[in-house]
Amino acid sequence: MLTQILTTKLHRPTPRRQTVSRARLLRRLEAGVDGKLTLVSAAAGFGKTTAVTDWLTHQDRQTAWLSLDAQDSDLNRFLTYVVATLQTVAPQVGQGVLQGLASPQPPPAPALLTALLNQLAELAQPLVLVLDDYQRIENPAIDEALTFFLDHLPPQLHLIVITREDPSLPLARWRGRGQLNELRAADLRFLPEEVATYLNEQMELTLSADSLAALHTRTEGWIAGLHLAALSLQKRSDPAQFITAFSGSHRFIFDYLIEEVLHHHPPPIRQFLVQTSILGRMCPALCDAVTGMSHSAETLRYLEQNNLFIVPLDTEEEWFRYHHLFAEFLQKQLSDQQERAALHRRAGDWYLAHGFELEAFEHAVQAEDVAQAVVLLEGGGGNGMPLHLRGGVQPALRWLKSLPADTMNAHPTLWVIYASALLFGGVVEDVLRLTDVAEAALDSLPPGPERDDWLAHVASIRASVAFTADDVETMAAESERALRLASPQNVTVRTAVTWSLGVSQLRRGHLDQAKETFRAAIKAGQAIGHRLIQVLALLGLAEIQRRENHYPAAIETYRQAIALAGEPPLPIAGAAHLGLATIAFEQGALEPAETHAKTALELTRQLEHPRFAEAAVLLSHILLAQHRPEEALAPLTSTHQQLLAHGWQDKRVEQLLAQLTDLPAPAPQSQPLIEPLTPRELEVLQLIAAGNSNDQIAAQLFLSLNTVKGHNRRIFDKLEVNRRTEAVARARQLGLLPGSN
Repeated sequence: MLTQILTTKLHRPTPRRQTVSRARLLRRLEAGVDGKLTLVSAAAGFGKTTAVTDWLTHQDRQTAWLSLDAQDSDLNRFLTYVVATLQTVAPQVGQGVLQGLASPQPPPAPALLTALLNQLAELAQPLVLVLDDYQRIENPAIDEALTFFLDHLPPQLHLIVITREDPSLPLARWRGRGQLNELRAADLRFLPEEVATYLNEQMELTLSADSLAALHTRTEGWIAGLHLAALSLQKRSDPAQFITAFSGSHRFIFDYLIEEVLHHHPPPIRQFLVQTSILGRMCPALCDAVTGMSHSAETLRYLEQNNLFIVPLDTEEEWFRYHHLFAEFLQKQLSDQQERAALHRRAGDWYLAHGFELEAFEHAVQAEDVAQAVVLLEGGGGNGMPLHLRGGVQPALRWLKSLPADTMNAHPTLWVIYASALLFGGVVEDVLRLTDVAEAALDSLPPGPERDDWLAHVASIRASVAFTADDVETMAAESERALRLASPQNVTVRTAVTWSLGVSQLRRGHLDQAKETFRAAIKAGQAIGHRLIQVLALLGLAEIQRRENHYPAAIETYRQAIALAGEPPLPIAGAAHLGLATIAFEQGALEPAETHAKTALELTRQLEHPRFAEAAVLLSHILLAQHRPEEALAPLTSTHQQLLAHGWQDKRVEQLLAQLTDLPAPAPQSQPLIEPLTPRELEVLQLIAAGNSNDQIAAQLFLSLNTVKGHNRRIFDKLEVNRRTEAVARARQLGLLPGSN
């Protein structure tokens, strides 16, 4: 379950009343809309957001707007908000992606984005997606995801990124291809005539031409500086004298003018400004909670009427934020650390009461309230699921990395969450070391169900690491330990390790045990809505049914897994299509086998795991069985390239690729048999040629002895032989074995 969506982040800012329409910027923005990306990059106060908002009001394309903050540096949270903002204009887009993101183990970003892009490509109307304040994103994984998104962007979609600093995206490549439109500080600075329009018409000053020219020169067209100067000039009767003394760096000017502006407002207003400056977004109720006042709505209206750097975030003007530089200045006035902590605690309490647990956690961190942050991180503020499993991986890791060891040891469960967050975030290297530290730290807790539940979590993490390393024995031992320790209420851990125990039983050939375990995992997954575990357990069950030659049951189970994987499907559904392709191929149904194999290859490629090569090998065999060797070469070639790019190796791909490239053109047949051998039969045949007994083959392939004997009979029938030695000789004659002439 992901954190509740803060809908005000999805609202396009309301155009300011004092806005100078700048035709040259409108033309620049319009000229770039046919490309992939418009980058609006400049320091704070240059009117980036205002320029884009103004342009959007002058064109009729649909617009999805997302205002980013530091909490969005979590990849899953970022993608969730991107989909949510797209759904404000295209409600049918991305529902399956949100379901995938809501699972405890979401699919890889490329898989989710592929599904999203496919749906966006079907939109009939042009769409502009705006990401504002992208400089707040500090996660290379998001940069990579956005690069993938832009590289595959459909033509009816255009992305605008507004930022204070250039993002870590391949801008040079896109610039060289003519796909990048750029607006920078030099473009955004006010020209002399725009300064005159803004100050004398919009701000209702009566400055002379000399004063306007001097102010333009002193501010260098910096819009925030001009606005600050205008606010100060409205209170002065000697504008020329003020402008003459107006000098210094931007930071000096900013501080100087803010001091002057603040002095013109009563102490209650100044106090309100300082106390609410800790809020990234604010509404009257939140401001009341933080300040202890009961008239925040009136105060916010006063600030807006007096142009005190407050920006409305929705059309109802219920939510606002301060200009970022203004907020930074105000926060410097909060010198009392106790007062600052108290304000953050009040904000956190309000957010928690309204279901925004991630925001509550961030304010607890800012308040240095370790006890409250621990409660929220453990899931005490919501449904019991740790916060990092609900979109908070990056905030959790950022805080945990900042804590000294003494603080971690004082709250030993933090070590467990740290290891789990690293694993969930894809950083496996340090996980096992941290589980050892966590287990040692948990010794400080009194014996009982609570400690056992945390030890079960540690065992679950170790089982997950063992799964990634194909360490079957460790996976089994840690899964069994977790099930012994976890209480019946610890359903998240129990569900995950029930599945991993089933995998270990399957890989050790304990098929009857594995069947029962997978069924238990399916039931547990249904109880807590864990869709991914259900799909994975169904795949394990179907594999057992297929090994035991219960093909109708296996087909039905694979179809259940595909249905549960949703639309667009989770990439793991590729394994179900691979199973259906294998069964169809073994039964001689080549057309459905090809369809399922192609789908399997498309989906399993998205998993970023070398096992996707199995789908490529099967597809090639299916195409060869249809006497289409040139087509059979294509999936092998692309798969081989992808394997090399990741430093992976697959001998099956290499052997079949070598066999095909050595065959004469134009239409060789790899298996000149009336009924070709299936991939499984070829595997059994190779083991027979290596001198393995039926019992040894069964053990190596995790098959029953009867299944191996059934494969032998079909191999003998297809090769038209009666004995093992004849089968091997015939296979070598036909070139079906490695090294055959």
